[in-house]
Amino acid sequence: MRPAGAGGVGSGGAGEIEAALRDILAVMEPPLPVTPETSVTARDLAATHDLCFTDALIIAAALGAGCTTLLTEELQSGRRFGDLTVTKPFEAYGIATSMP
Repeated sequence: MRPAGAGGVGSGGAGEIEAALRDILAVMEPPLPVTPETSVTARDLAATHDLCFTDALIIAAALGAGCTTLLTEELQSGRRFGDLTVTKPFEAYGIATSMP
């Protein structure tokens, strides 16, 4: 059992997470649903770009939402899918995020 405050989320624990989620939801648009069309687009992206389905689904959802930038550490930075460009957010700071 972990001692109190050792949850790795700061001393506020679940309450701190709850407050952060409330703040985020207060300033963002409602999330878009994953539709059958999103899934079909993901399937096609996976097949044509040699992606796993989950990565392709994230890309398809970003495309469907009209995003132009996708921040992720899972795909090659600079890779483009239509108007969407993949960016590794920590790369510009020289921070390595991949595990050996």
